[in-house]
Amino acid sequence: MVKRLETEGKIERIPIDRRTVREAIDIAERDLRAAEMDLAISNEWTYNIAYNAVLSAGRALMFAGGYRPKGGEGHVSVKEFLGVSSQSG
Repeated sequence: MVKRLETEGKIERIPIDRRTVREAIDIAERDLRAAEMDLAISNEWTYNIAYNAVLSAGRALMFAGGYRPKGGEGHVSVKEFLGVSSQSG
């Protein structure tokens, strides 16, 4: 699947940079904390914040593997990289 995403131009190889990985993890952790705090206020915003946390964690995994999303729909590329279906059930 990774090779296909690369061939399709959805992801590209990059040098592994621990700082970039750490920054993405930090953003994911921050968003998870924010989602927990917001849960009592708005389920909809909590979902959006949690989605951003998952996206940042997925980006961290990509960066750690030497890849990054490419193109205008990076969130879709991250989901595909993680093997997550984009179809709602």
